[in-house]
Amino acid sequence: MKIYLDYNSTSPALPEVVDAMRPYFSDMYGNPSNLYSSGRKAASAIETARAQVAELIGVDPASRIIFTGSATEATNLALSGIMRKQSASRRKLLISSVEHAATRETALALQKAGFELGIIPVNRNGQLNKQNLFEQLDDSVGLVSLIWANNETGTVLDLEGISDAVHSCGALLHLDAVQAVGKISVDTGNIGADLLSISGHKLYGPKGIGALYTGDGIELEPLIYGGGQEYHLRSGTQNVAGIVGLGTAAVICRERLNAYAEFTASLRNSFETALKAGLKNFIINGDPESRLPNTLNVSFPGENAEKIAMQLDRAGIEAATGSACASRKGISGVLAAMGCSPVETNGAVRFSFGWDNTVEEVDFTVKTLLTIINKPAGCGFTKTIKV
Repeated sequence: MKIYLDYNSTSPALPEVVDAMRPYFSDMYGNPSNLYSSGRKAASAIETARAQVAELIGVDPASRIIFTGSATEATNLALSGIMRKQSASRRKLLISSVEHAATRETALALQKAGFELGIIPVNRNGQLNKQNLFEQLDDSVGLVSLIWANNETGTVLDLEGISDAVHSCGALLHLDAVQAVGKISVDTGNIGADLLSISGHKLYGPKGIGALYTGDGIELEPLIYGGGQEYHLRSGTQNVAGIVGLGTAAVICRERLNAYAEFTASLRNSFETALKAGLKNFIINGDPESRLPNTLNVSFPGENAEKIAMQLDRAGIEAATGSACASRKGISGVLAAMGCSPVETNGAVRFSFGWDNTVEEVDFTVKTLLTIINKPAGCGFTKTIKV
């Protein structure tokens, strides 16, 4: 038996997605750049998927959706593409202190290349210090990039007033919406984002495909040069099967959004309730009033999260100790940036739920977790960490 509780890391492709993709691996293999029949059919499939993704994120179906090889690539294109295209006077990039590595590492690379980088702090719940952001905004800022829903804690940023403030100083706003899309309602136009990154495999689509939305008139410097595909911004023959899969997943996620949120929130809440009934010494990380319905990040002070995860794995339960991109690299920088102590950070485990989970799986996981945490000292599990 395997219980998978790491849907923020990746999700299985839905059967409908696999079925939609299958013909494009063999029967419908045309190159979308060709003008003959098979090429035109492939190109048409791409345009259909483009409109499907646009509708999921709340923009006009004719909007510019650039397909990429991943959300990481989409975010790289957004940050590097905008900053390298901005005027010489706009050399400053602002990001939050809790960004995904795709944003953080791209920002640091730009800083090494001579751009200025500003970091916006967050509070204990992971919400942005808006006053600090507003104070940093001036006519030297070219782009503000924020993670809308945090992959580790599930905190959903309060974006009210941010786009207006960013635009008032002439800058642009990019949102990393990888965790938001498919889990909460996304209305890109209403929130005023100029660019928005999404991932296929985070919303029951295939791996190896991402997308970047860019608003009207947004100019980018490409990362990849060549044949001029994807509006001359991402050259290379398109991954038609992956694009079709992403489009199909977008349609399904849009149709099932409310049901998904209600279902996963019920599992998360059941998990929390059972945990509270059996354990006193734990902390729930993230904003209790504004977080993803499927995400629960818990600190067990004095415990070692990696050892907890290993014990869970032996019981057939898969959970994370942080971002999938950083789980092998030590403690969570996100939790540290939120002001969590080393003891809290070292003991943090993330559980993220999905369509395939059941109440029975939640019950079994909590019982197993309580057994691990309450294991007597000297039984080969963990030792207390002293501050």
